[in-house]
Amino acid sequence: MHLDGLVVKIAGRSFWLCRAVDQRSVVLEEILQSRRDKRAATQLLVKLIQRWGFVP
Repeated sequence: MHLDGLVVKIAGRSFWLCRAVDQRSVVLEEILQSRRDKRAATQLLVKLIQRWGFVP
């Protein structure tokens, strides 16, 4: 698994689209945040754990 992040513009504002992707390029979870910080990364990992029961 690896984490992928990119900047997208929506209505003139910049947002970070963060995705967790497995070895077969299947998107496991994604989150759209206005900031790229520790809180955003933690939120993505918490969502992964809630959905899958563990971090793949």
